Amino acid sequence: MHITACDARDGSQGPEVVLCTGGGQTASVAAAESPLAVELYSDLLVGAVPTERGVLWERMRREAEQAEERAAALAALCAVDVALWRLAAATTGLGLRELLGGCWREQADVCLTGLSAGGPRSALLDRAAGLAAAGARALEITLEGDAGREHAGVLKAVREAVGPAVRLVARHASAYATPELPAAAETLEKRDLYWFSQQWPREAEEAAVELSRRTALPLAGGEGAGGLKAALAWLRREAWDVLIVPLEQWGGPTGARVVAELALHLGVRVSFRVAQPGAISMAGHLTRACPNAGLLLAPADATPLAEGFLADPESPA
Repeated sequence: MHITACDARDGSQGPEVVLCTGGGQTASVAAAESPLAVELYSDLLVGAVPTERGVLWERMRREAEQAEERAAALAALCAVDVALWRLAAATTGLGLRELLGGCWREQADVCLTGLSAGGPRSALLDRAAGLAAAGARALEITLEGDAGREHAGVLKAVREAVGPAVRLVARHASAYATPELPAAAETLEKRDLYWFSQQWPREAEEAAVELSRRTALPLAGGEGAGGLKAALAWLRREAWDVLIVPLEQWGGPTGARVVAELALHLGVRVSFRVAQPGAISMAGHLTRACPNAGLLLAPADATPLAEGFLADPESPA
């Protein structure tokens, strides 16, 4: 197996980067991640076989950890990992469902992301109402700043725009200042949220643990947690009700699956987040396969829905 550039099959400008096996099977690597994928991982893939993706992934993960731009290297690893899973399915004749060990559920429940409260409120409400009318079952609203009461007003307006049946998730773009957390949580818990998430700074750990005991607002974390060891520390202290597992942050479905299995043993549900459009389908398979997986967080502009669930163009069987 090797990674190479060839003419784009979709007719677009520039080469398409693909993984190729000796048997002629190919799988595309996400275009945005292709240059770094070639730079970091091409030597590791020469002569390898896609069914050994576990060993390949660990070798590439170690390379990513040493990269100057670690986050970008992990995102590139995610794109390669998705391609490896697809190649493994093609070379074995098995579907992704079988390779993942079966499914706990037949459908992947999706929360559409990309709605920001940072712009004009009218645009946000129109977008949210349009997605709800198109069948969205859950929406994530991204908040900015420390204005908890203002955020509550925005979420109230969104609720009125989408109706009571749509689940609302609130996500802070960065984090509330630690002293503001109790007041913000008290305000937000009145807004009937499925959960609230933010990037929890390490110095906020004690405050988060105390907050989780006092508030009825479900708390979620995991983005920007600084690695698996740090995330597990928060989970063991029961600071979060939900662990957010971004595929790009954990190096693709292989790494995300490891994190989800550890969370399962701690009794914590997970929600996978995906940003790369080419990884959405794979994230859907992963969500169906993990017993503790909940909502799949996926971009509204790139995620096809069927009756509110992920409309997967790839056969699950």
